[in-house]
Amino acid sequence: KRIRPAELGPFDYDRENYTTQLWIAEGITSYYDNHIPLRAGVINLDEYLEIISNDIKRLESIPGRKLQSISEASFDAWVKHYRPNENSVNTTISYYLKGSLIGLALDLSIRHYTNGKRSLDDVFKILWKNYKKSGKGFTKDEFINICEKLANKNLNEIWSYVNTTKDKFIARSLYIDRAKTIIGSEDIKVTGTTNLLNDIIVDEETTLNKLYVKNNPNYNITLNADLKLNSLYYSSYLNINENSTGKLIINESACGQSISYPNGEVYLQNLILGTSKSVTCTITGKDIYFESLIDTNKNGTLSVTGNFYLSANLDYIHQTYINVKEGNFYNETDNTFKSLNITNGT
Repeated sequence: KRIRPAELGPFDYDRENYTTQLWIAEGITSYYDNHIPLRAGVINLDEYLEIISNDIKRLESIPGRKLQSISEASFDAWVKHYRPNENSVNTTISYYLKGSLIGLALDLSIRHYTNGKRSLDDVFKILWKNYKKSGKGFTKDEFINICEKLANKNLNEIWSYVNTTKDKFIARSLYIDRAKTIIGSEDIKVTGTTNLLNDIIVDEETTLNKLYVKNNPNYNITLNADLKLNSLYYSSYLNINENSTGKLIINESACGQSISYPNGEVYLQNLILGTSKSVTCTITGKDIYFESLIDTNKNGTLSVTGNFYLSANLDYIHQTYINVKEGNFYNETDNTFKSLNITNGT
């Protein structure tokens, strides 16, 4: 009853109180319902991501999310949320559910823009101090101002998901650099069972320690800036959106990769084709650069579509099968190959 929308007080239990801010009072509370057990060690990271993934699936399955904004859902609580009928799922959205995911997006944004120095926790600390001084709840403008002052950034993107039916940021994408701030790690894992990172968007130059993508063919990465991976795990599948403009730079990549970036530049500083068995690495790009290509098992296969540039530091490569499907092959070394096949190119 203290940190609450101003419209809810003074309390009169004989009258209905209308506010567009229940997504804060109830939705962000639901966000902390999920997040606090992670902080306390009651659940681990995989369990937390599974909870968020299930919430996203629930949101995406509700037809009403395309008709009602979360601010409207808050205001209509008395006439719709507490009076559901057989058609409610088609016309309404829960401010608890969508509000919790906006809370996640808001927390990640504040952490991102402050390099982890501030978070949503700090917003509620300020709201608590303000209540102690005034004894009043917060207005919409006050909440927005506190969040943006802490982030030192305009957060109009977040507010658009409150005031419209847009939900792509919440339901389909999570910025990779924002994801790592809440996970507390620079290791990002995408699997077929976790849809949290269905779409990855890199808006600022980003470096990740490790990326592992397996059995999840439905996601895309959009590079609006350069993405550098210190390590790409074995058997990962990277699909880069064709409208991307950033470079994909991989410091070390193990065998068995599939990388698709048809219109972009791919830099592989160390590609290890084989370890204990024969493997195939498939790479598609406009221009593909290799600084080091190692085939320790001497029978790996590299399949390339695009202009293929080979430079120095090629080990055991004389036993490697090279297949350039389309594009030109540029070899800056004296190495020969067991098999070099150029289908459409020179």
